[in-house]
Amino acid sequence: MFKTLLGEVSVHSLLLLLTCLVLLFIVPLFPREWQSLLYAISHIVLLITSTLMIENKKKNYVVVVSILIGLLSASKIMHWHLLEVISGELAVFFFIAVTLILIKQVLHKKPGLEMILQAIGGFLVFGIAMVFVMNALVAFVPNSFTIAGVPMTASPGQFSDQSYFVFITYTTVGYGDIVPMNDISRTFAKFVALSGQIYNSVIVAILVGKYLMVEQSKMG
Repeated sequence: MFKTLLGEVSVHSLLLLLTCLVLLFIVPLFPREWQSLLYAISHIVLLITSTLMIENKKKNYVVVVSILIGLLSASKIMHWHLLEVISGELAVFFFIAVTLILIKQVLHKKPGLEMILQAIGGFLVFGIAMVFVMNALVAFVPNSFTIAGVPMTASPGQFSDQSYFVFITYTTVGYGDIVPMNDISRTFAKFVALSGQIYNSVIVAILVGKYLMVEQSKMG
């Protein structure tokens, strides 16, 4: 049974899921002085694995990803944090596009583990896109967020705090240790929370509908 399940899953789906999990759960465990470089490497790998998930017109996205990787690499080589933030915001549009593409692919997939993994991949990729948006807010809008009562500042090591806030909000848990402090950041927090609920509702409806169709076809 285990071999059968693995046979249904593409290597690209596993790579995307593994990259997201490493970025969200493994990299934050390293010392802060290491995290900037590790996050940059993880972002580059995520750009590549996200591109591999696109089944149609992949060549068009390869050009975009190559430019993004070039900008991100240049920002690290020149130690230019502003360029890193800008490349991250450009990556937001790419990751949102990947999320929409994955949802579309899920719609056309047969029920199975591959379809579920692509749905999970879309959820994680969109969440990571929102982390880049928060990074821009912290960089360009002063005092957007506070952490333990202290204003959050734009620094390479704070991606861990930002990803924590986004995914806690995205899943509508919310502990209150990181707080949005102005109208822009509060609107962003509401958008992230609502997006998580909408995504889950849509994907669950798709998955349930597909499995019901399979059962009905078996009975018919």
